[in-house]
Amino acid sequence: MLGQRPCETMRQTLPELDLAVRGWQRANGIDPDRETPPRAMTYSRLQELAERSEANG
Repeated sequence: MLGQRPCETMRQTLPELDLAVRGWQRANGIDPDRETPPRAMTYSRLQELAERSEANG
């Protein structure tokens, strides 16, 4: 995937990739419409996301 244009990644269109990312965010307890992505991932935030991921199975 590195070095490829986003529209060529796995032969998906950009809207399809956006839907996939938003679906992953919702599945991991992140509301993509309300939460802005952090500029830098802190260790505590990373741990929180890992715990949410483990809790969701």
